[in-house]
Amino acid sequence: GGGIGAVAFTGGLDMALALRTMVVPTAQSDALYADRGGTRSPRREWEIHIQAGAGVVVDSVPDAEHQECVNKAAGLSRAVDLAEAAFVDAEDDEEEDDWSDDENWSDKAATL
Repeated sequence: GGGIGAVAFTGGLDMALALRTMVVPTAQSDALYADRGGTRSPRREWEIHIQAGAGVVVDSVPDAEHQECVNKAAGLSRAVDLAEAAFVDAEDDEEEDDWSDDENWSDKAATL
């Protein structure tokens, strides 16, 4: 978690708390995870950093706030699992039903 927002040159401030976030590193030379020499770092397949935070106030119970963070991170992790499964299932379907050599591929596609 953490704060995310913008500060204006005129003194304005617009901030929000990011209590659930995912960071997906890239290997572009201008990206956060590139080395300082400007060369590309190795591509990271399905590497996702999950972050969760809580709004702690005076009467917060530390163990309950910790559990809230664990639950939020688990929800994000589940979302990643579902997305990954959808991609894997889609790739499996493409391999099983390769229409590239089929003369009637447009008829098959229309029935989907």
